[in-house]
Amino acid sequence: MNSYHEKNTYNDLLFPFEIYTITSDGVRPAGRGFGDTHWHEELQFTIVKHGKIQAKVNGEDYLLTEGDVIFINTDVLHQMTDLEKNSSYISINFPAGLLAFFPNSRMEKDFVDPYLGFSHFPARIFKQQNQEYHDIRNILKEIEQLYFKQNSQTWQYQLSILLCQLWLSVIETISVDTLKKMTEKGHKYERALTMIQYIHKNYHEQIQSQDIADSTNISISESTRIFKKFTGQTPYRFLIDYRLYRASLLLENSPLNITEIALACGFLDTSLFIQSFKKKYHTTPKKYQQVRLQG
Repeated sequence: MNSYHEKNTYNDLLFPFEIYTITSDGVRPAGRGFGDTHWHEELQFTIVKHGKIQAKVNGEDYLLTEGDVIFINTDVLHQMTDLEKNSSYISINFPAGLLAFFPNSRMEKDFVDPYLGFSHFPARIFKQQNQEYHDIRNILKEIEQLYFKQNSQTWQYQLSILLCQLWLSVIETISVDTLKKMTEKGHKYERALTMIQYIHKNYHEQIQSQDIADSTNISISESTRIFKKFTGQTPYRFLIDYRLYRASLLLENSPLNITEIALACGFLDTSLFIQSFKKKYHTTPKKYQQVRLQG
């Protein structure tokens, strides 16, 4: 996938909560796994179950080993990379609304909203040598047990209480100075996000690197530096990958032919489109389309 936005789905829309298990074999239930850069509106707590993992969050790299916990805030680009064979982790995802009791409550205004998003603090690492680690890890273990057993009629209510306890434990570790520093860094991330949104909106047009930089009023060199810091790609490389991603969707769901799809996704040269598509998806657009339509 090349759309960085992940939209989580839930079995029970009245209780939007999910725990994902990620291994080298895939993700259960379906979601984003190793090497897949993405962001979502939900809060996320990730626990390393086995091995060694590198987390890239908001342009910063964190080394995580078995038992370590990382909190990832809302709307923050992140990617997990397995550094050892058979590494695995679980991610606990839920919307901030579960912590607010009700919309516009005092709890939401004072203890939830001020801490949300990339402009405040994108991530928080809890390692076993940290003083606050054990309280947070114990709550997470209770949450896991409740969710996977679901052997009580009140498990969702119990889990909601634990989530509030977990959130309180996290925000009590955040100082005012930390929030101020993260807010300053958030301006650069906001520029990266603006460029991504510009590409998503205009990928089918003949946009250039200068146009992407102009979308946030900075130079090409500065836009490249910021973009690579937060995504690992140059703006132009991301543009090509996103065009190919959009083309793959059309190949799956559209009656258009290959040339028409290439043009619709910003490729003026059909041969170049076929070559680029084959390099990324290891098959030609035509074969990709045939397989998807047959399936």
